[in-house]
Amino acid sequence: IDIQILTVQQPNLGPDTAVCPGTLLPFNINDPNATFLWSDGSTTSSFTADTAGTYWVVVSVGACSLTDTVQIMYLASVELGNTVSLCDLDQGLTLDAGNPGSHYIWNTGQTSQTIEVSEAGIYFVEVINVSNCALTDTIEVIGELGGGTMYTPNTFTPNGNNRNDV
Repeated sequence: IDIQILTVQQPNLGPDTAVCPGTLLPFNINDPNATFLWSDGSTTSSFTADTAGTYWVVVSVGACSLTDTVQIMYLASVELGNTVSLCDLDQGLTLDAGNPGSHYIWNTGQTSQTIEVSEAGIYFVEVINVSNCALTDTIEVIGELGGGTMYTPNTFTPNGNNRNDV
């Protein structure tokens, strides 16, 4: 009697991870005796993740199967918004670069996630997140604080001197 022992190697897709936008994550399992079933239904020994989500693989040899799963997150971009006016504001504007836990470098020299803006100008931020992605955005701030406020008197003097008569 010839007894053949086949073993299944535990697949290892690595830890859950967050990556830079546009990053492709290739997975390859080298087991010539195995069959494969990936979360998208493919059956090759390799797979490439290109979007955020949960990915899994079932590796089988004969009647034995092992599975591994990995969660892939793509880090958010920086969105400061479109051109904004200060004219209708009484107080400064808060710009928020998002991506908590990252490192921030604003063209103003500030290094916080948010900055207060009270003057017109071009504002730029570079965000270096935990995966070492450098994300950037720029916003133009126009106008002057309170510049859009119009004063309307609430009294009049109908005395015929052509001043505040109506």
